[in-house]
Amino acid sequence: MGRLILTEDDKNDIKLQYQGSVDKKFYDFLKSNIEVEGRNVEYFEKPFVLMYVDGKSRLLSNSKKYLVNVLLNAYGDDFPNLNDASKRLTAKKYIDELKKQYFYEDWFPKT
Repeated sequence: MGRLILTEDDKNDIKLQYQGSVDKKFYDFLKSNIEVEGRNVEYFEKPFVLMYVDGKSRLLSNSKKYLVNVLLNAYGDDFPNLNDASKRLTAKKYIDELKKQYFYEDWFPKT
């Protein structure tokens, strides 16, 4: 099984899902407070990517629903004026951007 290649239309569709409802402050907070570490292991097809949330590591390959709940439980109370739907959408966008960065782009060395 090889890499998943996204077309420009697919990328634009993903971007359209998040327009208007993503909170920039919460997104920037997530980017600056979550450490992400990726390792390329020879016998895995995908890179081994960990997110560190509240001192615990979480695999980025876990389900998006699980990761969103982890982020909201850890940091949702830091933004009381933001509604829950915007927090969830922002967390989903953050996770999608990480997955796109580590799993869909030029992570693997070219041979």
